[in-house]
Amino acid sequence: MTSEKHTVEDFLPEHEGRFKYVRQYWVDYSGVLRARFIPIDRCLRIAEGTENYHLAQGSMIIPISTAPKVLSLGDRHETWELVPDWSSLRPCGSNHDHATVMCSLYEKGSSEKCPRKLLEGVLGEFRISFNSTFLLGFEIQFMLLDPSGEVHKPMDRLNGSFRTAGLRTEMLDIMDEILQALRTSNIPIQHFNTGLADQLKISLIPETPLEAIDSLILAQVTIRTICLRHNLRATMAPKPLLNGPFNCVDLHLSTQSFHPEYADNFLAGILAHVRSLCAFGLANFDSYVRAVNGYAGESLVSGQTTVTSQRARNSPDLPETSQRTAHGLTVKMPGSLQEALDHLKEDSVMRDILSRNFLNCYTPLKEKEVEEFAKMTEEERRLRFLKYF
Repeated sequence: MTSEKHTVEDFLPEHEGRFKYVRQYWVDYSGVLRARFIPIDRCLRIAEGTENYHLAQGSMIIPISTAPKVLSLGDRHETWELVPDWSSLRPCGSNHDHATVMCSLYEKGSSEKCPRKLLEGVLGEFRISFNSTFLLGFEIQFMLLDPSGEVHKPMDRLNGSFRTAGLRTEMLDIMDEILQALRTSNIPIQHFNTGLADQLKISLIPETPLEAIDSLILAQVTIRTICLRHNLRATMAPKPLLNGPFNCVDLHLSTQSFHPEYADNFLAGILAHVRSLCAFGLANFDSYVRAVNGYAGESLVSGQTTVTSQRARNSPDLPETSQRTAHGLTVKMPGSLQEALDHLKEDSVMRDILSRNFLNCYTPLKEKEVEEFAKMTEEERRLRFLKYF
């Protein structure tokens, strides 16, 4: 019996055989969560290795701006194999008789194009080289829209700024339901609170990188699912309204377990390549609404080890350009997805770390997004992103 089947069979008795289906989840190059729902008996056959699951090209390379049209990257039609990571198997908190598993995708037997496998490889090398790891914690920001696409306006309306307004009646009941579903999915939280006006925030506990990302993805789909059952749309889109607060996912990174020298070098490396990393961390056309026009800082420190908030551009103790320069805040963050992609193309270190086959798929897709979204009005882009996020 394979170790994968052992993992699945050990998991099932813990939950008294309640599962009928397993959701095979994967995230495409556009950051969109996709899924196949398989019966539990077929799940066991896949874990045993007697069956494979294949997907067509559209499973990975669909720009949000052109969907459902797939981006053509050549004459050959690609076929992907969906490979579950059985260590990520967990109950689905929003559906009692479902479980979930995160998947990688192999193309022609190779995982070079799969973001999940690339991350696993980098993390494995990191553990071996430094005998250490780091933790990630995510804060999810979201707004609630009514069926007409307008802000949900109950009598007890969300007023933001950590106030209890909005969290005293029906909305608190919905949040309780969301949090219970997260607990069922083994996604513990740090806290929740109101954010800006008409906005809610849920902070997840720090976990190792892959586990933290899985928890983020599952938490987002859980929030959307529970809210839909109450006839509300929970949106994490960066700009849900033309005139309203912006959403984002805040990332908190801990190097507590590092040797001090390693921690300094690690953070300096992030600063040195953060403009390229924006092509992945701010990966959509409207991701930059918070990074320009003074909303969040445009500068980053240019020193070797010092970490300074990107919000320093507006910090009262660094108000003038000359003072920012004196503190080393001389390098501009990308103001658009195209700028981030340009930095990625010029970053030889990032190109060496990442698979060429992956970049040859990812970069053209993102450039297509820039091209198509630039043709749209702000309202057209807003409505398109609401369909996905």
